[in-house]
This record gives sequence, C-alpha cells and structure tokens, in this order.
Amino acid sequence: MLKIWRRLSDIGVYTDTTESELKKIRLLNHMAILATLLQIAGLLILFVNFTPGLLAVSCFPLPFYLFIFYLQKKKHYYTARWLLIIGAIFIITIFNLLFGPKLNAVIAFFAIAPLITIFLKKRRSSQVLYGLIIVSFTFSTIYNYYYSAPFEQYVIPTVRYYSFVIVFVALILTLKIFQLESNQREKELGNLLDKLKDKNEELERITYVASHDLKTPLRHVSSYLSLLQLKLIKTEDPQLQHYLATAVKGAKQMYHTIENVLEYSRVGDLDSTMEIVDLNKVIEKVSFNLQNEINNKNAIIESHALPMSWANENQMTSLFQNLIENSLKYNKNEKAIIHISFESTQDHHFISISDNGIGIDQKYGNQIFEIFRRLHDQDQFEGSGVGLAICKKIVENHKGSIWLDKSDAEGSTFKIKLPILKQENILLESTSNFHE
Repeated sequence: MLKIWRRLSDIGVYTDTTESELKKIRLLNHMAILATLLQIAGLLILFVNFTPGLLAVSCFPLPFYLFIFYLQKKKHYYTARWLLIIGAIFIITIFNLLFGPKLNAVIAFFAIAPLITIFLKKRRSSQVLYGLIIVSFTFSTIYNYYYSAPFEQYVIPTVRYYSFVIVFVALILTLKIFQLESNQREKELGNLLDKLKDKNEELERITYVASHDLKTPLRHVSSYLSLLQLKLIKTEDPQLQHYLATAVKGAKQMYHTIENVLEYSRVGDLDSTMEIVDLNKVIEKVSFNLQNEINNKNAIIESHALPMSWANENQMTSLFQNLIENSLKYNKNEKAIIHISFESTQDHHFISISDNGIGIDQKYGNQIFEIFRRLHDQDQFEGSGVGLAICKKIVENHKGSIWLDKSDAEGSTFKIKLPILKQENILLESTSNFHE
C-alpha cells in the first residue's frame, strides 16, 4: 500500500526536477489522491441510498482527478495546478447547490485559498482565482437561502463531516509545504551567503596580493625616472623634460592609487580589535598626521568635545583622516575652516564634519562613496577616488552610516551615524560610578 502511495505521489517527478518543484508536484498529487479516496468513500456511503442521479453526480469528479495525474505525468504542471484549483471551485459549488448547506461544502472554499498562494506566484492569476472563490461562495450561499437542494435528503451525518476532513487535510499539507519551502529557502540563502563571503574574501586577497606585488616594480620605475630627470635637468630639450615630468607624476599617482586600494582591501570585518575609543584623541592624531597640509592651507580645525565610542581605533583614524584631508584638498580659500561636532540620542552618535570648501553637487551625494569615483580631473585636484569609499566601508563595518548632509558654494557637511553599543554603555556607567 505504501509503495502504491509513493508511486502515485511521484507522478510527474523526473531526474531533472528541482527540489522546490518536486514538493509542489507531490503536494498536488497528494491532494488529488486524497480527494479521490474521499470521493470513493462517499460513494460507498451513498450506495445505501442509491439513486442513478445521485451516483452520477457523485462520480463525475473522478475523471477530473485522473486527468490531473495525466497532466502531471506530461509535465504540464502549471496547467494541472490551474485546473485543480478551478475544478475544485467548480466541484464545491456544484455539490453545494445539489446537496445544500447540510453538506458543509462551502467550508471547503477555505482549503483552496492556501493552495493558490503555494501554486500560483503570479499576482494577477491569484487575484482572478480569489475573485472566483468569492463569487462562487456568494452565489452558493444566496442560492441555498432561496432554493432547496434536490439531494439534500440524502446527506447523512457521516458525509457532513467530509468537508471538515478535506479542509483539515489541505491545511496540514499546506503548512507542511510552507515549512519545507521555508527551510529550503533558508538553506539556499545560507549557501549563497557562504559562497558570497568566500568570493569576497578571495577577491580581497587577490586585490591585496596584486596591489602589494605592483608596488615594488612601480617604486623602481618611479625612482629611476626621478634619477633620469635629475641627470637630464640641464638638457636644452624642453619636450624631453615635459615627457619625464609627466612620467614621474603618473608613476607617483599610480603608486598612491595602489596604496589606497591596499588600504581599502585591509578594511575588513571587525572582531576582537574593537575597544572603547576616545574620538578626541583620534582627531588629535589626525591633526598631527596632516600637519603639513593644515599649515599649507592655514587651516583651523574646530572640534567640540567628542564622545567615546566602541570602535576600531585605526579605522576611526583612517575615517577622520580621509574626511579632513578631503576638506583641506577641496578648499580654495586662504584659510580653511573645518568644524567637527556631535549630538547623541539614546541609541546613536551623530557626528558632523563641516568645511568652507568648494562644495559638492547634491546629485552626486551617493556616487561620491563609490570606489574610484571622481568628480574632478587630476589637473584640478589630485586623488584616486578611494578616500570616501574607505570611509563608507569603515562606517558600515561599525554598523553605522555616512552621507552628504548638505553642500553648497559655502562648503559641505558630512554626517556619520554610529550606534551606541552595549559595551560602550557598560564602560561609561562603570567610569561614572568610579568618579562618584
């Protein structure tokens, strides 16, 4: 008996059938098998009250279920699903009209709705069938209210519970298929995430190794070009001097680009490197690192007392250094002014970095954080277009976000949103208790 059940369940299943499609095929077969068995059982019960008309009415769905199996076997899966749902609506409506409300056939409409959700993913198809269910249900109810059913007297108590059995079995199978599909999706998503993680790690390794290996030969090229430029400094050929100067400049630019790519590839996920970081000390360190640039621009960095943050200190240094360096670079004023402030909510720190530079067109607010995205030619402003991409990656590593808050001819303001984590609160509370 079990072997027959399995063979009937696998009608339409082939070696190339996907696992997701396999579950739907078997669910459809199970529905057809159970409906057929219930129909046969009903015929046996109705045989006691045998009449030719009643027998004919009770037998007419059996060929329909056999046709469903035929369509499954021929791989017409979508047609079989459509036909099963439409046929089920039609059969339930006919039985409800012929046997009346005592048969409880109306309740079987509720077993069809979950099947539509499982089998028909297209929104328009689902809407059409849901509408058909509502129309059939309404028509059956109104008809039974005004007219008596011709076979109502043949309905015995046992048959009355068929609809409940059908609904119960359908809901059990529906829940099972939902669970199986959910587990399958989670498994597929987990596999995709693992593959994506492996590919990202592999790409980062390749980027790092390739960039690292390019540095040495490029350093040699740059060095020898500089030596050649010094040796030919007294040459009377200005065109040769121009060629050499361009070559030296290009080599240095490429070297800095490789350095930035290496830095970008090193900004990975965070784990044990996290600690409580005083952002005021980070700004002091950045100011020291950029002392020459600050002096050249006569810059003033106004920094209010910044918060402590649960972060990676090196990455926070790189974040603020890139932002301040950009504020200095894209500034044509005699005195560059950079203002750093913050405000906090219960869950986040919001840090603002404002300057009086040339500003950025707001329509490029998202593009500027893409790697190698530059809005100016090298002749106007030198750079590789990696700095803001590094900033974005660092902030996202810290579960935060960064965006261009406002920008005009008077300067730009970048805003950083960093979460206040549990570890940060614990340390700040312990520090506060210590001082008390």
